[in-house]
Amino acid sequence: MKLLPINQQLKIIIYSLVLVLFASCSSRPESLKAIPENTSAIAVVDVFSLYKKGNLEDLEDLEFFKTFQKEIRNEDKKVANFLEDLREDPSKTGVDFTKDVFMYYIDEGTDEKFVCVSLDLKDEENYAEFLEDIFDKGGVDFDVEKEDLYKYIKVQNEVVFAWDSNKALIVTAQNWSSRENLELEVESLFELKVDKQIVVNKEFMSFYSNKKDVNFWVSSNILESSFYLKELEKQFDVDMTDNYISASLEFEDDRISLQGKMFPNREVREMMKRDNVWDHDFNSALLKFLPKQSFANLAMSFNPSENYKVMQEQGELESIEKEFEKEMGFELEDLIKSIEGSMVFSLSNIEESTYTYDTYKMVYNENKTRRFDASTNEYYYEGGYEYRDTTETRTKTLPVMSLVFDINSDKYLKKVIKKIPESEIKEKDDYYEVKLDGSYSGYFAFDDDTFLFTNDKASIKAFKDGGLGSKSLSGSSKLSDFSGGGYYAYLNLNYDDYPKEVKKMIEEEQNDKEEEVFEIWTNFARGIELKMIDNFTLEFNLETKDNGKNSLQQLLELMDESFKSFSSL
Repeated sequence: MKLLPINQQLKIIIYSLVLVLFASCSSRPESLKAIPENTSAIAVVDVFSLYKKGNLEDLEDLEFFKTFQKEIRNEDKKVANFLEDLREDPSKTGVDFTKDVFMYYIDEGTDEKFVCVSLDLKDEENYAEFLEDIFDKGGVDFDVEKEDLYKYIKVQNEVVFAWDSNKALIVTAQNWSSRENLELEVESLFELKVDKQIVVNKEFMSFYSNKKDVNFWVSSNILESSFYLKELEKQFDVDMTDNYISASLEFEDDRISLQGKMFPNREVREMMKRDNVWDHDFNSALLKFLPKQSFANLAMSFNPSENYKVMQEQGELESIEKEFEKEMGFELEDLIKSIEGSMVFSLSNIEESTYTYDTYKMVYNENKTRRFDASTNEYYYEGGYEYRDTTETRTKTLPVMSLVFDINSDKYLKKVIKKIPESEIKEKDDYYEVKLDGSYSGYFAFDDDTFLFTNDKASIKAFKDGGLGSKSLSGSSKLSDFSGGGYYAYLNLNYDDYPKEVKKMIEEEQNDKEEEVFEIWTNFARGIELKMIDNFTLEFNLETKDNGKNSLQQLLELMDESFKSFSSL
């Protein structure tokens, strides 16, 4: 009988479980009871939610999944036939996929490192038969061992499959020394008392009560013996243990959302509150100085003085402060204090720009040398190359960008401007012009409240009139929710909105196959959004095109189209 390697056995088991997703969600899983209270890393997967959102009942119609099925059949036809039977009658697995699946890492010493999976069962006997059939058909030697509270199968002294009437565990040793303790670890997990289970960890249960489709939860205690953690404790003079970080991935109808959250301990929370550089409301009036069209923007609101103080305490500014005061004649801190703390950057267009520039180059002069022809008694000229000052015209595709921020005084900005050489700046009626990269023009203007730097003439000319009015970014639905301190960024990925110059640049760089794959992805993505929710929460969103399908189903179909495209190479 053909003996499958352990990684192939696990792959087949995972494949089997994917095939049998069905039913609906319900109460807290029994498998939570097998997770120790001090576990430092846990992943939670809501498989039923993924099943519904991804339309996984049609998973076998996807090309990459058909290929995976063929791979299994090539490995062992008996196993492939068995899996086909499971697809027809998924209850044979005994697994309850209406409950969440948990994956977690246990580290209790050099010889006690384990990766575990826990899941709920609907039928203990069916699950036992399912495992036995898998191992029989895979050519794996095994025995079912019985304990008072559970049964288990140990495979190649590396993995233990254990179960009772309510739950099943898969426990894998992470190193050779941990293999000796595999069975002891399984026993301890099944015998966990309530006060030793993860359910008594308030931070974890708070995280779990707000779970999404795929979730990760990590404690800083996983690095408790790390040199870097100890160095952080020395640097900030705080206890770095018992801090928790979570990440939750959710597939919504119009976006894929990833939210990261921190649950700091008391000392770290107080430190962050004391040094809160984000304690500043955003000045939305700045948006009126930026064009309504925006392919990318970044908004930020922070406390400049508080940020400056933190950097001073960390010893990062001493040499810079001395050099700045020497060059400018006033202190850097005075300039920082004149900045209010709200700023917005916007990429409003990409267009061709024609400009002239002076250069010194070799050119052909048809009258370079004057000569005398004695036979005709006349003078004539011979051509030749020579270096000469010349003015040239060039067309270049350039981004149209603007940066605006608020100030409480223009006193120190004026001092900085005076230090700019006259040859590099021109003062116009209502603004200043400078040469960027020695060629194309940039402009800036300011008053007592606002400073604007841009290479967009329409924006700079509108500054004196208080902005662009109805043609400004003020009505942006993206930035309308940004009001408190923090940051917000958005990148438009809707290819239909892109300027023709950008499309031309992209198309010129692609071959036929790259163009095909690029089209697949542009039909999927609409935009990328990054925003700070509060001091402890960050959110990243990949917005998808609205085609009546959930983003997970769209992603699977996208992956399948890409797979078929690359498979045809």
